Amino acid sequence: MKKIKLSFSKQKKDITGYIVEFSGDQHGSRFIQQKLETAADDEKQLVFTEILPSALELMTDVFGNYVIQKFFEHGSFFILFKIFSLFIRTILKSLFFLSFIII
Repeated sequence: MKKIKLSFSKQKKDITGYIVEFSGDQHGSRFIQQKLETAADDEKQLVFTEILPSALELMTDVFGNYVIQKFFEHGSFFILFKIFSLFIRTILKSLFFLSFIII
């Protein structure tokens, strides 16, 4: 598996495995947003693959939602499709659940 090397000042740090945690932090979120603006497609895909299982949580997180929004600006069609699909499935599940409560 390819490691994600993102620059922290003059040092290189591997943040693979911590991207979701970084996304939920004010400074970590901003750092990831900045890196996504200039990241290569394969790097964006690696970041996205790591955050996808936590995407719904990040969408409602005070800082994580900005990382998700950055994918709307700089993500590939595949990434956008996956985010929209997840969002739509969640809405439909909620509506289905609510239909039983209202009845």
